Amino acid sequence: MNPGPGSDHDPGPDHDHNPGPIHVLGSEDVIPESPNDITELVVAAERVGVTQLVRLCERDLIVFLANDTEGNENCNENARALSGFARAYNLRRLARHIDATLALS
Repeated sequence: MNPGPGSDHDPGPDHDHNPGPIHVLGSEDVIPESPNDITELVVAAERVGVTQLVRLCERDLIVFLANDTEGNENCNENARALSGFARAYNLRRLARHIDATLALS
């Protein structure tokens, strides 16, 4: 029996129901602190097309490089390590920041 419109019938978990867009980025708490975890999140977000999350991650990677206080050589090493990643995932702001960081050394 198929209930008519306005019915309170619960279609159950097997029913194809699209709840519409899900907005989970109201909080930036979803971004991990570790740069390694952030890069993994970029890969996953890029794969599923969540560009807003990719941009938030890009910003956090820029902040990580800007706050890298473990010495100039370590900062340059981190920048070089992220350079190929930035270009592979078209993270232009991060790539520009890396280029500027390396030009200053």
